[in-house]
Amino acid sequence: MGKRLLLIVSCCVVGFLLVFFLISSIPEESPDEEEREEEKKEVVSSPPVVVKETELRGWEEGKLVWLLQAQDMELNNDNTKAICRGGVKLIVYQEEKEKTTIQAQEAEINLDDKDFYLKGGVEVLSSSGDKIVTSELRYRDKDKVLETEEEASVYFDGNFIHCRGLRSDVDFENPEFYQIIKGSFRLSAL
Repeated sequence: MGKRLLLIVSCCVVGFLLVFFLISSIPEESPDEEEREEEKKEVVSSPPVVVKETELRGWEEGKLVWLLQAQDMELNNDNTKAICRGGVKLIVYQEEKEKTTIQAQEAEINLDDKDFYLKGGVEVLSSSGDKIVTSELRYRDKDKVLETEEEASVYFDGNFIHCRGLRSDVDFENPEFYQIIKGSFRLSAL
């Protein structure tokens, strides 16, 4: 009976040691790793809304004041910002008439305050035939103002001005040039 008891105790000790070593060989996850996994799960958000070949309209007092056309438009999650790419066209209206057309490759629009930041081959054409060509331009709908700090070529009333920075109303009646680089002016007889 002593040998059987010794054999049973030996088997129990060996079994205990096997279970002990198996459990101790399993790596424990540190609290930091658990936190990182939870953060990864929280960071995952829904993708932005992407719209193809779209038009977006702006209204004031029941009247159309601008129309934005783009090949691709991406809206952020809270619909406060839109990023447009490919063939962006912004048409600005005054008194229900098309006043200015702005074309660019890309645009960022703050949909809360209606600020448009257009970039990439920006071309502005007013209804009177005046034209601005620049690399980037900001249109502030609230003030109805066009602005750029970049170099721009401006064609108006048969005149040409190449400048660095400008500010103007949308129909180009009151332009302000920050720095004129060169230009040519047509002199008319008095």
